[in-house]
Amino acid sequence: MSSGHAHKFVCNDSTGVGHNYACNPHLATEGISIISRLMQLGGPAIANVIQGIYSGLDKSKLTLDTEVSLGALSKGIDWDSLKIGDAVQQFVNGLGSTVDGADLLKDILSQTTRDGKPLSGPQGASFDLAYRCNYVELGKAVWEVIRYNGFLPGVATLTGGGEAKTAE
Repeated sequence: MSSGHAHKFVCNDSTGVGHNYACNPHLATEGISIISRLMQLGGPAIANVIQGIYSGLDKSKLTLDTEVSLGALSKGIDWDSLKIGDAVQQFVNGLGSTVDGADLLKDILSQTTRDGKPLSGPQGASFDLAYRCNYVELGKAVWEVIRYNGFLPGVATLTGGGEAKTAE
């Protein structure tokens, strides 16, 4: 989660070339809007996964101070019942319906630069050029910004963040 300082990370493009990113934390008003839109898309799917994980816990031993490792959690979970594929499909379907997916992605990256160039705003023409035929890098960068800003803290904690490497 954000400390208020720029977060630097590297993502490789589709040809394997690394690109340097710097992400400043979003202001609360922007963040709340992004969280709301993400929850419109993935809320039901995320709730389904969390419910499945929670149902696999031994609640008799669970307190507010209990620390649970993902490995320990995974032993009691009926992964097939979570229908994660259905949840992902529901999320993808939502990108084209209630929320404009392209606008949401641009808003998530609005405080981010790639190789020193802004990805949004008046100077943000580099967005279209950077991610043309390069959607895997886009996904990694978006996930890293979501994780850094804490837009979906439960999901970021469960997955351990994205695949992007933090720059030194």
